[in-house]
Amino acid sequence: MNKELGRAVKKLASLVGASLVGASFLFSAGSLAADLPVKAPPKAAWVDSWAGPYIGAYFGAGAGRARETFTRTSSDLGISDEISTEARSSAGNLSGDVTGSMVDLFAGYNWRFGNFVVGGQVEGTVFSDVTIKPIGTQTFNSVSATDGVVTSTSSSIGTTENNQQLRSMAGAIGRVGYLVTPNVLLYGLGGLELGHFTYPDSDDRFGGKNGKWVAGYAVGAGGEVKLTDNWSLRGEYRYLHFEVNRNEASSFSNTSVESGIASTSTSSDATARQTNTDFHLGKVGLVYRFGEARPLSAMAAMPPAPGTAWGDGWAGPYYGAYFGAGAGRARESSTRNNTSTSNDGTTLSATNGSSVGNLAGDMTGSTVDLFAGYNWRAGNFVVGGQVEGTLFSDVVLNTIGTETFTSVSTSNGLVTSTFSATNNNAENDQQLRSRVGLIGRVGYLVTPNVLLYGLGGLELGHFTYPDGDDRFGGKNGKWVAGYTAGAGGEVKLTDNWSLRGEYRYLHFDVNRNETSSSSQTSVQGGATSTNTDGAVTARQTNA
Repeated sequence: MNKELGRAVKKLASLVGASLVGASFLFSAGSLAADLPVKAPPKAAWVDSWAGPYIGAYFGAGAGRARETFTRTSSDLGISDEISTEARSSAGNLSGDVTGSMVDLFAGYNWRFGNFVVGGQVEGTVFSDVTIKPIGTQTFNSVSATDGVVTSTSSSIGTTENNQQLRSMAGAIGRVGYLVTPNVLLYGLGGLELGHFTYPDSDDRFGGKNGKWVAGYAVGAGGEVKLTDNWSLRGEYRYLHFEVNRNEASSFSNTSVESGIASTSTSSDATARQTNTDFHLGKVGLVYRFGEARPLSAMAAMPPAPGTAWGDGWAGPYYGAYFGAGAGRARESSTRNNTSTSNDGTTLSATNGSSVGNLAGDMTGSTVDLFAGYNWRAGNFVVGGQVEGTLFSDVVLNTIGTETFTSVSTSNGLVTSTFSATNNNAENDQQLRSRVGLIGRVGYLVTPNVLLYGLGGLELGHFTYPDGDDRFGGKNGKWVAGYTAGAGGEVKLTDNWSLRGEYRYLHFDVNRNETSSSSQTSVQGGATSTNTDGAVTARQTNA
């Protein structure tokens, strides 16, 4: 039985479009040339396909750890009819996860000496969502004084979190390998990397204003397998290390005159921060080499594997893997009603509150999916279907907007206070942790080796709300039905391997109805008190 291992790049988006690139392995070895004759392209001029120049693209995803230490000092000085000062300091020790994925382009050159292959390449990132999330303990101290006399001191300990992003990398990498067969190269690698680290915030979404390029290094190992004389597939492990040191300082001064009295105020702030990042990265690469095939050793005389039984390279079963990365928009509305009562036997106190929120924001991230399917061919038309499931996802929905609050408090039925407020920076994060889909495809062979197709189908998405107690959001995860539609193209590299590119549009409506309640009774001095709390929340997210 022939199998088609399809590897594509699929761009996942919520209310958004995307582009896809990938490589596929087909279960059939039949030729369509008799139906659609085309002229074979001329061969390249290089004399050895393992030597000479090459180009390609990587997809990588991984995880690691980061450790961060920082100290911060700040001071305020006010001079008018008296001199007031305040000096503050804080220090933190944080650690946390480094996770995410990236897409890189590269170009290089190889030299071959017998079974040894030596080369180097330059590479640069075109997409990265790698995030560094250290969290830990921060200590605070402050001293206030008036005319040189200390008026107050304070100290405290709290938990703080500091997020960074590795937005891009540029590297120079050397490789040394050995040909264990004419078509399989095993190699080690190492080199220098420049990483662009940022601190995104609400005013600077991509962190460009405070981005910093930092030198680091990469070491690892990998293997490369020939698919054709010119195309090959790589798999690599890389260890990357960066040390990000920042020294940030700011100052402010203001002078004003009121009722003949001059007032001067100054403030300063200085922060020293060091972040050590270790990132373990798995990479898959598709390579095009400009060399021409020739026998490399006696191993090249080995007979090829027997052909498969399927009669048509575009028909029959197949399986493969996708990489997808994309962006989109999400809109969220929510209502919440909560009640709280307290009864100590003489006084019945109650508070009834409600809130309404309208939020919108970005949906970004990447996925790695596995799929399997079957094709039928009738003339130049190819029809098929496939099932697919997510192996890795870091897709995040980050919505920001306005939330209004109202509450009424009563005592023994009489209103004692009312309250209303508006929060213009309400924020809510969700994650699309996984998907399962059933997809149909209809295509047309524009040449014997090029298939253009449309697609559509049903998707099940697993949406979660991770928090500090439930990092992966499993306790409040919800599977939601949605749909996808798009188009793509598939190009044969060999009788069995092919390369796909796809655009996908995905849509989900996530509706949640959450309730919570608690009750507590206590006895103190012969008096019994009862406290109850309850909340009902209805939330709808269109993604």
